[in-house]
Amino acid sequence: MSAAAHTCDHVDEIPAGEERPARYTVYLQDHGQDFTEWDLDDRGNVVDCRPFQAWIWIRYRVLNPIDNLRAGHTLMIVPRDEPFADAEPLAYPVAEVREVLS
Repeated sequence: MSAAAHTCDHVDEIPAGEERPARYTVYLQDHGQDFTEWDLDDRGNVVDCRPFQAWIWIRYRVLNPIDNLRAGHTLMIVPRDEPFADAEPLAYPVAEVREVLS
């Protein structure tokens, strides 16, 4: 783990049955991976993933401030159910971030 890694001392869990709506869609650069889009709620929790692997990624939270994300940035992620886990960089950089209009 590099010195730039962050440690999350509190992870905001979504109680069962209480889904938060997506506020942002983060499009990832396509490097042949099985997922290229993440929907995030207002706290950075991954609430959906496309086209595949949602069952894996909905367990994660993005620690980067959404308002500062730009193309080329690296997402720092942490499992929501491991409150003291070190954040890890996602291998696929951000391509675009869009606010979800309701």
